Amino acid sequence: MFSRALLAGVSVAALAATLTPASAQTPSTTLYGGGSTLAAKVYRDLFNCYSSTAEGVYAGSPGNPANVTSPTGRNPGCSGSPNANVAIGYEPVGSGSALKAYTTGMPAMFGSPATTNTIAYLNSNVGLNATPYPEIEFGGSDAFLNTTQYNQAVAIDTGAFQIPTLATPIVLPVGNTQNVALKSADICDIFSGRATKAFNPAQVVVRADSSGTSFIFSEWLSLNCPKADNFNAANGFPSTTPNWTAVYVGGSAAPLVTASGSGGIATTVGATTNAIGYVSPDYVQPVVANNDYPASVNGFTPSIANVTAQVAAVKAPATYSAKTIGSTINARLVSPATKGGYPIVGFTFVDTYKCYTATKAGGAIGTPVKGTELKAALSYIVNASADVKAILNAQGFVDDSASSGLLASLNAAKGPFGASGIQASSCPKT
Repeated sequence: MFSRALLAGVSVAALAATLTPASAQTPSTTLYGGGSTLAAKVYRDLFNCYSSTAEGVYAGSPGNPANVTSPTGRNPGCSGSPNANVAIGYEPVGSGSALKAYTTGMPAMFGSPATTNTIAYLNSNVGLNATPYPEIEFGGSDAFLNTTQYNQAVAIDTGAFQIPTLATPIVLPVGNTQNVALKSADICDIFSGRATKAFNPAQVVVRADSSGTSFIFSEWLSLNCPKADNFNAANGFPSTTPNWTAVYVGGSAAPLVTASGSGGIATTVGATTNAIGYVSPDYVQPVVANNDYPASVNGFTPSIANVTAQVAAVKAPATYSAKTIGSTINARLVSPATKGGYPIVGFTFVDTYKCYTATKAGGAIGTPVKGTELKAALSYIVNASADVKAILNAQGFVDDSASSGLLASLNAAKGPFGASGIQASSCPKT
């Protein structure tokens, strides 16, 4: 299974114990983004390793300056010095809000994180003063861009990229019960409200909010379950807001319960023995010490080795396509034909624009220097160093190199990190 280490960003208590004094140098460039809560913890760790971002809000009332402190929050396992010229803000507001902001070019669409959030996103020392952020350089989403969304982003900025940054298993936590073994058919039955011989839950907990975690899981259900279960487009499968009540038969089945965020599902599941839900791996045992235990699926636990095996079974397209990269690789990952390891896996994405100039979208999208710094920061994550791999693996995630050809595609001339990728200037219409 994955490492039991708790890295900065996973545990407020552990984070507080590893804080070091803030850098004396004020960053000259601040990048603004936000979105996916599934990846928010690990993004915070990665950005802290790469940049000088000092973070600040760890608990209490996010957004209240009285609660802001100024430690660096940097993982002590990071090697070398951070890029002191850059601060990276990330609002954990969910994939749905990120896509709204990104496809409209309106940072106000990010909104503000939930008051229960404990992932840092403000620090006045580095230009992160309030939410919503004043600009949008990137959005984080576990749902790939559909054609409409891609075209909307292109219309705003003459070009767009969706960049798979890491692979995540969608873990099925069971409350207070270890070693639950499920097959694909069991999962279809459980989430459509039918009893199974393998496991009969006390509750079935699903997301109430717009969620990229729901998108990945709902795509798996739509491709792996019988048509009679109605995990179909008419009921919002796949989407960030699938209509769970439309497919749940009810009756004598366990009650269908809703909760917001992966944290909300983990808390709800952990409070009831044999309750089951779906979350990212950084909310369950053994990554964190709680009452949520991951079920195995088709004989595979969601370990780093088993997730890597599933990703390794999927070859990336030979040529990067900004429009279709997301739908292509994620559909291949959850296809019943993909026989690698733990089967419920998807890539999570960072969506960027192609051109960063002073005039795009009325100044809501950053300047040329921000394009340069964003390209470097995201390349650092995707072309994972030992530091990056350690941070990802400790929280249950896998880097892009597990998929054959993916890094080559992203770094090729037409990929986001190639010569004609993210541009620190105006560029021609694509």
